[in-house]
Amino acid sequence: MWTIFEFAELTINQRQVQNDVLAGICSRLRTGSNTLEDMDSLMTRHFDNVSEHERRSFIEAIHIFPTCKQVV
Repeated sequence: MWTIFEFAELTINQRQVQNDVLAGICSRLRTGSNTLEDMDSLMTRHFDNVSEHERRSFIEAIHIFPTCKQVV
């Protein structure tokens, strides 16, 4: 049977590994108390805002998209 989605369990919490700034941002996003500084910080890591060299380093990375349209 063909399915659109495949389950993958993420077992390692990477967001808090030696990055207190990112851990704080994720915690505030979870509770809806994020700040403008949080959003500015996240936008510096948006794929459209990183260098071509950094983009190439993500070729083998797992990508998660919220909609099917973005996958295509």
